[in-house]
Amino acid sequence: MDRLFVYELLMLVFLNAAALLFALHLRRSGERHPLTARLLSLALSLAFICGTAANCANGVHVALLLLSILGMGFSCAAVCTAFAERREDAAHE
Repeated sequence: MDRLFVYELLMLVFLNAAALLFALHLRRSGERHPLTARLLSLALSLAFICGTAANCANGVHVALLLLSILGMGFSCAAVCTAFAERREDAAHE
């Protein structure tokens, strides 16, 4: 196996874990999310979208493409969670 393939595979595994943990943290916290959490979730999502597009354009291995698509789903879930209005907040306004 190519050394760069292994490094990219490990990088995507750890980025997917980080995106999943970030989405779960945003979901479990009951407070409103600050601007930094919203910007971080948008940046993570944009990075996965660009990475998936680059993987499609370069014709890389299927495992890398699947991990990139999975990370894109996790990061988009984080964006939806970060920008979601809480029901209690909407009821008080």
